[in-house]
Amino acid sequence: MGLCLQTTYHVERVRWSSGLLTIGERGEYSAWLILVYSLIVLFWLCAPLLLF
Repeated sequence: MGLCLQTTYHVERVRWSSGLLTIGERGEYSAWLILVYSLIVLFWLCAPLLLF
């Protein structure tokens, strides 16, 4: 399960990175979106550790 999450995260990160490159003028908005998304991913990865 952890490997699945890591792979998904890696794919998303690559997708977001390429999105940043193509968007250009909306880069600031994208960076903010990536920050929020990363926090959500971190929460989902850490939540089981905190709960159990």
